[in-house]
Amino acid sequence: MNEMAIIRILGSLVLIVLLILGVAWAARRAGVLRGSNMHMMRVLGSRAIGARQRIAMVEVEGVRMLLGIGPQQISLLRVMSEDRCPLDHPPSDADMQRFSATLSKALESR
Repeated sequence: MNEMAIIRILGSLVLIVLLILGVAWAARRAGVLRGSNMHMMRVLGSRAIGARQRIAMVEVEGVRMLLGIGPQQISLLRVMSEDRCPLDHPPSDADMQRFSATLSKALESR
């Protein structure tokens, strides 16, 4: 084999690898590689209530759940009925401050 043939083979190999990486990146970006059951769960909202604590409202198979998320665990706080969801009337900032203070006291007492 001469030098031109080796350069052509290496160039083709690099081109094929770049093509594979490009298709993989595009598929991941488009969501093709995600699991098929991801449409069954979605995060409706999330709010930080401390340095490392959050609350999140998630919906799984039509059921809304309020979750407390900390650095070591995730706790189910409440299951919401569909006819009455607190996200329809979001709490005021004063309500959130009161809730945050109450939750912080409860976490400190653990």
